[in-house]
Amino acid sequence: MNSIVKIGLIALVVLACSRTNENEPVPDYIIDQQKMTKVMTDVLLIEGARTGDGVLSDTLKLASYYKTIWEKYQITQAEFDTSFSWYSVHPKRSSEMFGEVIINLQQIEVDLQKNAKKEVPEELKEQVKESISQGLSKNAPKNSLLKKIEDEK
Repeated sequence: MNSIVKIGLIALVVLACSRTNENEPVPDYIIDQQKMTKVMTDVLLIEGARTGDGVLSDTLKLASYYKTIWEKYQITQAEFDTSFSWYSVHPKRSSEMFGEVIINLQQIEVDLQKNAKKEVPEELKEQVKESISQGLSKNAPKNSLLKKIEDEK
């Protein structure tokens, strides 16, 4: 996830170096900033998981993931490209947008970490302790609780 944040920060630096009229209204054909922020969050998630022309070890090609994004937000790649170019020459708006994208990505990371560290319910802990204290050996038949724990791994 840190590489995604780095990509966003690099984009901010590049965008901040360009000059433009920040008071210029956003044209109607440009994806609004709120929607573009969501699109960019998804794009950076895909790019962060990218390995060559694929995503992680998935057999789907990168283009399939992008197509899913375009469908999810009901936009075309051309609309995205045009909007991305427009925001690229408007550093103040880009900075705001990428700031929100970074916050979104950090929240996703926090949510994933919370899910990875889910607490084992006390009742389950007690049942496991009881089973262990009864001296179950590896060769003994497993009770339904231990089998359930192993199945969930």
